[in-house]
Amino acid sequence: MIEINKKDKIFSKIEDTNMKDQKILERRDLQEYIVNSWDVFTNEIGLPNIYYIGKEITPHDSVNDRIDILAFDPNDSNMVIIELKREKEKTQLIQAISYAGMINTWSSDDIISQLQNSDDEVIEYFKNNDINFGIKIFLIAEYFDPEIILAADWLRVKHSLNIYAYKISFYKINEKLLVEIDQKYPLKELSDAYEARKRKLIQTETSLSRRSWNDVKNKLKYDFGKNEIDYLINKIGPGDSGRARFVTTISKECINNIIISFRYKYINIYSWVTNKEEGRSYIKNIFGDNFIINEWQDGLSFNLYTEDEYIKFKKWFNI
Repeated sequence: MIEINKKDKIFSKIEDTNMKDQKILERRDLQEYIVNSWDVFTNEIGLPNIYYIGKEITPHDSVNDRIDILAFDPNDSNMVIIELKREKEKTQLIQAISYAGMINTWSSDDIISQLQNSDDEVIEYFKNNDINFGIKIFLIAEYFDPEIILAADWLRVKHSLNIYAYKISFYKINEKLLVEIDQKYPLKELSDAYEARKRKLIQTETSLSRRSWNDVKNKLKYDFGKNEIDYLINKIGPGDSGRARFVTTISKECINNIIISFRYKYINIYSWVTNKEEGRSYIKNIFGDNFIINEWQDGLSFNLYTEDEYIKFKKWFNI
């Protein structure tokens, strides 16, 4: 990493360092940094708005091993296993896959029993849904051996297992310590290869939920959302009451598809975009420069908290 000196018009190399030299441990330090900065971290790995389940999770009674961090993505019903390693470790992928196999036996009650927070929305989600989930694996390490990436590619391409590898790098400027989290696998340029398959899955998947739209409406903290649910049912179709969302295909500027999710305190919008920078600029033109926009693997997401914001959104997409 290099620093720009605008005055002298030169580059200066920033000193790189590592977890060992900085006496940063996987569980005592790195894990705590992530958990205590959840929103910042999840935006960096392209998964904003995922639910935090807990840290040091025991995946099965038969083992003493523990999952570093466990989360849940309600947008595609995937458990998210996050495994952390200082330096590099060839067993990291094997550990994560074994955890995935164990979690695959879990029920909704098992997930609830592991929750380490008191977020009412998270608890209600699992109480009111028959979870039929998939699994994503996120490997976070300072380095990766080539065989880890090759194995991850084989499992992803041949067996459709969602695996991501992120390199975490540390740099020093004077006494300030900087961190960079960089996606190493799959390469971001390859995301388009999976986009069509993901889009088809998200449009055709069905929910086994017991929750009705009336159940969702009774939990909303904003009154305008109740009428909008009825409107979208008539306009788009029945939607997915279990996940409290509607999925629709659109063609608006660089945006192709959207998910409208009715969370208890706000409406969350996920969008697939062909160009993130163009999409970000376009969204800010609608909602203003201070509007908060998050990134995920295939696009952008944002939250609508007021009726005025939602009206702008409806007008924008001509819904």
